Amino acid sequence: MSKLSLEYLRSEMTTAMKAGNKDLANNYKFLISELQRGRSKQYTDAEIVSVVKKLLASFMSDKVPAEKQDLSIINFLKSLLPETVSDSVVIEWIGNNIDFDSLPNKMAAIKLVIKEFGTRVDGGTVRKIIETKF
Repeated sequence: MSKLSLEYLRSEMTTAMKAGNKDLANNYKFLISELQRGRSKQYTDAEIVSVVKKLLASFMSDKVPAEKQDLSIINFLKSLLPETVSDSVVIEWIGNNIDFDSLPNKMAAIKLVIKEFGTRVDGGTVRKIIETKF
């Protein structure tokens, strides 16, 4: 079962409730309810990661004073995100796998990198790497 499937999230919520961990169970309930408000009952991992990133951004917004930010939900959402790939790994992969001469322009490489690494890499970061290193 995928770490970010609805089934997994429901299972973890149930486990947290049985263990008496109300805060964690409430965090899972919140995320599940946010997903259920969306357009689909079936989400890919990438779509769930996108929702988690948007929620995280809203909780960490400059509009919310630091003392009012809910660290419980912020840490919970961060724990669900996949580990990001380091810049050095991206640079190495690009150097070994992309022939810029065969692409219409340098920025076409962004799509190839994102296809390889998925949600573990940020498109903006990849763009900066390509602009500065290649």
